Amino acid sequence: MLSWTQFKEDLYNGILLVRNGLLTAAVSSSQEVDRLKHRYRLQSVERQLVEAYRALGKYGLINLQNGPPDILKEKEGLHLIQEVDAKRAEREKLIAERDAFDREANGNQK
Repeated sequence: MLSWTQFKEDLYNGILLVRNGLLTAAVSSSQEVDRLKHRYRLQSVERQLVEAYRALGKYGLINLQNGPPDILKEKEGLHLIQEVDAKRAEREKLIAERDAFDREANGNQK
């Protein structure tokens, strides 16, 4: 069973991305596709994980039982995804700053 933690980790690590309003898999190998198919219980994965919206629905982020997604809850889900993307960007910035500091420190030691 898919855990909320795993879902957030997949978003944070860039395995799942939002492209043109669709949840998309960032995969490069058929093995990764198989793993995602199993994790999200998908019939098929063609890079566009439309059925992964069911995972969002499972956690109350969107409502799929009454037809199309509930736009308010979908916006909350997209807000969460944007928040995760912002944290990822912040982390990448901190890593770049740390690497620049390390390069500068190593250059001054020589």
